[in-house]
Amino acid sequence: MELALTESQLMIRKAAREFFAAECSSSVVRAMERDDRGYPPHLWRQMAEMGYNHFKNGRYDKSEIIFKGLTVIDPDNYYYHQMLGATFQRTEKLPESVVEYSIATDLNPKDTVSLTNRGEVYFKLGIYQLAETDLDQAIALDPKGEDRWVNRAR
Repeated sequence: MELALTESQLMIRKAAREFFAAECSSSVVRAMERDDRGYPPHLWRQMAEMGYNHFKNGRYDKSEIIFKGLTVIDPDNYYYHQMLGATFQRTEKLPESVVEYSIATDLNPKDTVSLTNRGEVYFKLGIYQLAETDLDQAIALDPKGEDRWVNRAR
């Protein structure tokens, strides 16, 4: 049985090491040891912001690495799944994006971004009935038409 890390796992480890080397002083590490959660939430927010900035700047490989790691660290955070889904969508990994958007909407049924994006992916895949269901659900969550993501669904 092969127990070596995959290439993707090695990239996640490298990105995590670089991030923590830059962000975790010895006092932060000591505070993490005393904290019941074992981590300071501001570090995860900073990591998510870094992943979003990579996404925004078209560095989808780095965004994918960061959000994959964050979904492992905190699998109940819908935003991490939403952003991993968006990264997969941009890189045409459409089935993977559907999975991540589905997790995000299971965690937060009012997540109009994931509903709209998943609807668009379903449409692109030719699964029109599911696309219509997602887009209608997103529209129903924004009856006043104020959500820019939902307005894409209209």
